[in-house]
Amino acid sequence: MAAPSTIADPAPDPVSLKRATPKLAVGTQQRRNDDGELVLVGKGGHHVMGVQREEEPLVALLNGERTVEGLVRAGLASVPPVRAMATLALLRRLQASGLLDGLSSVEGLLFARRPTRLARLAQRWDIRIPIPLLGATLAIFRGRLTLSLLPWLGALSLIAGLVATGVRGRWGDLLAPLSGTSLPTDALTAWLATAVVLSWRGLWRGLSFAALDLPQPRAVIRVFAPLVFGDIDDRDRRAASRQQRLHIATSGLAAMALGAGLSIVAWLWLDIDDHRLRLLASAALYLTLADAAPYGKGDGFHLVGILTAIPDLRRRSTAFLLRRSLRNLVRKEPVSALERTYLSVASAWLSHALLTLFILAFFLLPGTLHALAEAVTTAPELEGAWGLTLAIVGSMMAFVTAGLLFGVALIVTGAASQVLWRPKSTPPQSSERVGTEFEDLTAELVKVPFFAALPADELETVISGMRRETHTDGAAIVTQGEIGDRFYFLRQGQTRVVYEEESGLRHQVSRLRAGDFFGEIALIEAVPRTATVVAEGPCEVLTLDRDSFIALVERSKFAREAILDQVRNAAFLRQVRVFTHLGAELMRILLGGVQVLRVDADEIVVHEGDDGDAMYVIREGRCEVARMTGTSGERAIGELNPGDWFGEIAVLRGVERTATVRTLEACTLITVPATVLDNLLMEDLETGLALEQTVARRLVALEAR
Repeated sequence: MAAPSTIADPAPDPVSLKRATPKLAVGTQQRRNDDGELVLVGKGGHHVMGVQREEEPLVALLNGERTVEGLVRAGLASVPPVRAMATLALLRRLQASGLLDGLSSVEGLLFARRPTRLARLAQRWDIRIPIPLLGATLAIFRGRLTLSLLPWLGALSLIAGLVATGVRGRWGDLLAPLSGTSLPTDALTAWLATAVVLSWRGLWRGLSFAALDLPQPRAVIRVFAPLVFGDIDDRDRRAASRQQRLHIATSGLAAMALGAGLSIVAWLWLDIDDHRLRLLASAALYLTLADAAPYGKGDGFHLVGILTAIPDLRRRSTAFLLRRSLRNLVRKEPVSALERTYLSVASAWLSHALLTLFILAFFLLPGTLHALAEAVTTAPELEGAWGLTLAIVGSMMAFVTAGLLFGVALIVTGAASQVLWRPKSTPPQSSERVGTEFEDLTAELVKVPFFAALPADELETVISGMRRETHTDGAAIVTQGEIGDRFYFLRQGQTRVVYEEESGLRHQVSRLRAGDFFGEIALIEAVPRTATVVAEGPCEVLTLDRDSFIALVERSKFAREAILDQVRNAAFLRQVRVFTHLGAELMRILLGGVQVLRVDADEIVVHEGDDGDAMYVIREGRCEVARMTGTSGERAIGELNPGDWFGEIAVLRGVERTATVRTLEACTLITVPATVLDNLLMEDLETGLALEQTVARRLVALEAR
């Protein structure tokens, strides 16, 4: 049984897509950051988005006078041309950032995943009330303040505070600060201490904007659930360069560490029995721990995201922990660079979670329970402030601890299941030989490109070797990772195609309907399936196994090599993630435009920095990938084998080649010209949108390497 998809079916509406006329939202401003990147800023600074260099010509065309199709054609006609895929990517990102009007009627086509109820609820809880004068005051420090020493000061002060706590033997007091004799007062003090520490972080982050000569963000009073504190509305950080964003996140975390270290030292030095200082020190330490979490929404999470360049890092890391972590540790084949990145992030996740769980389980939870028990024995009645405090503190502690325990248990269970359980395809409900029923099936199978050229008698021979299978709703007809041994033609019903990326995150990339086909690579080679195909309702498929196909081809007297060549091309193209979901008609268009290129050993196929006019799929042979590394010259970064592909970024997004690829031995390459892909998208914009989302996920993997 395949896992449920993470992508909702958008229910395409071609008419709406052709009539929609997008334009930039009113009040959108344009500026450039220190990287020279064009940045769009919405009215009031609430929405910020960077525009890639190759997408800039499209910005001037977003005036509400062109449909989506018209924009795609205008982009292709511009000099230099903007690829169709780049246009669709820009529209989707603008809509997601709230900077585009006119596409609300086709929003379901643009977005694969909508925010969860919990995420929407969190957004409503996060209220920001501007304080204009304070933001202007912070701007005084522009260019005069250096924050280069802040990380060192933060680290040294925190280490000094922790060492001093250990020397004094005060770990219990620091990590379990609540007292049952004055629980309501302590709870209020802890709440105020939390507000002070968070406001302290907000101040330093605001100063970092000034030090980096960035537009000063608005100072705000932030109301987040029960917390009220001073902060900055730092959504403008998305307009900053990568280095500036890294500096802002580092400053926030360093400020938290500095505050924790100073408050711990002050508590130990001034008066170790002062409950207020102890609560301030404890709150600062716990907030620093929370801010450093690589899986939260604090500065630690932003640091990891910036350094790895992996969008939607939380979901991808979670999927990797549950589905891929143990599998990549115990397998024998080499682990890719991207998988090593996920392993590093997963290790940081687990280390932080286990440390947090240890502190909560051995210090904060027992100390709080002791304080609650003491409060019960000293209070005559649990009512008023006492009862409310007990309810709030007890509920919060139980929620946090239970959440962490559940998370760790889920990770352990998910990791163990990787070894104990492997997904398998569901056996068909029924299976029988087609026999001599040629008439109805002949008209249907000519839709398959490599069967279309066969004469009637040859096609009847192919059909006679097929089996008719039926599958029930939810059955996994093929499963990603399984070794394939047969080709499938979908005669009745529909299926969804689910792809599991390197992180373990699963996406529904398309639907296949009657007349579509899949699994053709199994006709010529026993390789793992590249996606999972799940029945949506009762389905009937025609299957042809590899042995039967080879025997039929060997007996064939008509264009034997041409048929095999078509099958090879279709099979290897289908391995490319961006073509996994193509239906029969679009695959026919694709196969009609590709070329087979044979290249000798030690020849350069594409050169880093050149314009991309084609992408390549390796059918035979091996290639080396190399990149320029500053003054040290070219460095090999990987090797490509049959079934691998390269050059898709330059072609689909219209950017320069990101690497040099040369042959290590004589190679046979399938060449897909950029014009063929443009025609493919113009033929079916709905498929183009799904294809663009698949490409975006593929780029995640490449950008993280």
